[in-house]
Amino acid sequence: MWYYVPEMKGVQKRIDVDMGWKMTLGGVVVRLGSFGVRVLNDGAIFAPSIRERQSPGAAPGPLTNPTKDRAGQDEYNIMAILSGINTRMSGKVGDWKYSQRDGMTVVSQMAAKKSVSKGSYAQMSRRVQWANLVNLYQAFAGYLHPSFENRERCVSDYQMFVGVNVGNPEVYLTKEEARQGGCVVAGYQVTSGSLPSIAAEMGEGGICKTSVQLGDLVIGNDTTVKEFSTAVLANNEDFLNGDKITVFVAHQILDAVTSIPRVVIKATDLVLDREDEVTLLRDTAQAVGFSSVDGCLASSGMVDGAIVWIHSRREAGMTKVSSQRFLVSNGILAQYQTQTKKEEAILSYGGTIKELYLTPTSNDVEVAHVNP
Repeated sequence: MWYYVPEMKGVQKRIDVDMGWKMTLGGVVVRLGSFGVRVLNDGAIFAPSIRERQSPGAAPGPLTNPTKDRAGQDEYNIMAILSGINTRMSGKVGDWKYSQRDGMTVVSQMAAKKSVSKGSYAQMSRRVQWANLVNLYQAFAGYLHPSFENRERCVSDYQMFVGVNVGNPEVYLTKEEARQGGCVVAGYQVTSGSLPSIAAEMGEGGICKTSVQLGDLVIGNDTTVKEFSTAVLANNEDFLNGDKITVFVAHQILDAVTSIPRVVIKATDLVLDREDEVTLLRDTAQAVGFSSVDGCLASSGMVDGAIVWIHSRREAGMTKVSSQRFLVSNGILAQYQTQTKKEEAILSYGGTIKELYLTPTSNDVEVAHVNP
């Protein structure tokens, strides 16, 4: 079985297809596994994208549904037709595709994949922030559900968390840092809801003090849940008995071997109960988020990372929350927010660091700088 292939200079080359795995085309052999081709005439260029045309005078081939060229001759988008034991083959091998047509095995070359645009500088500037948000959300290990009170049913807490925090604030990780689970905690929003927010500020010695008033109560090891709840309810009209106060502490650490930044999140909480006689710190909560400073709820000491207090309530079958952001004291945060870090992150994903408004970028084309 043989076909003529129009050569670029107008010279037609004959293709011989042997029984078995070999297809010959002359003096040069190109192999893929046990399949090879060679060119019949010296210097001929075999172009797989050139359509094969049946030779004038030859018996019609076994292909079905041929198309017509401008001269009325049949054309086929194939590489070869195999016979013998190869007629049972189908599927893909490397760049070659084997398919069955009318009992024959047709070999064709897979179309090259089109390059996909990496996006503009502005687009890449946003994309390189996603990994940090994804890794931080994973560090919460499910604690944040339900954290966005008014989200649509078709939208997850994860999607809301990423959506509200991209670019606010900006934190950049390289592709390798992201791959290894790197994470840098920043002043991200962790909840959004209808309850009044708990304000917090960094005080002396790195101690964080909130707006939750405790009156004359000084929290100690013997303070009970009843005493704490009574103080909160008496001094804060926004709280009701049965409400919950949750504290998240995000500890910023560096990997001892790779120096990749990581975040470990710890949670502690308390449900307000005027009747509960158990101790607050020994039996229920942790001092890191349930201490007192100047008559206010506060942290027990300096936080190396970030901290947030969240007020929540169960009402009419749904969970209501206060809108809160992390209060941050993170020594490494600034270095992951610089222009230099942004450019390093963009380049690590194959992007470009200069906006070229008239020049599209792709995976395999290097965009040159344009001189004004």
